[in-house]
Amino acid sequence: MSRFNVDDVICHVHTRKEGLLSRIAHDLCFSVDGLDVQLDGKSGEAEIDPMRIRLLGAKRNDVVDPKVLSAGDRKRVLANLRTDVLNVAKFPQISYRWRLELLTPTTVTLQGSLSLHGVERPLVFRGAVDGDIARLTARFDQRDFGIVPFRAAFGALKVHPELRIELTVPLTALD
Repeated sequence: MSRFNVDDVICHVHTRKEGLLSRIAHDLCFSVDGLDVQLDGKSGEAEIDPMRIRLLGAKRNDVVDPKVLSAGDRKRVLANLRTDVLNVAKFPQISYRWRLELLTPTTVTLQGSLSLHGVERPLVFRGAVDGDIARLTARFDQRDFGIVPFRAAFGALKVHPELRIELTVPLTALD
């Protein structure tokens, strides 16, 4: 297996709000930094340290605005993510193993398995080739991994259970 320089790999996780108070809340975008990726032909594995997940900001009209949240709000969101949602003290590692199933001049599919919160489930990324990069998307329900989506104000404000993950990967990483 060879290691891949992940400086050019971008991984974003998007949340959506729901509930009676959702109008005063924000959809959020997180960046998964510090990926440790190993490649072996058409297969690979990424190890993720959940403590290296960053909050990029809140979204307005589906555009991330890093200035919407105060420093205190950002700190609280990350504390909730690490302690209450991901429980990093008990589950300090996240991993994704994949096999490249399809690569045509215009499409990419990664058939894989996500290990999160002590549970392993299938997760498929599908996407398109754009020049020398692939843009891929996958969705999963947090509850499938035993995660209770964040909620506040007695459930009047909550994070939708389905999360969207977007990857931007240089094609050289998928060869």
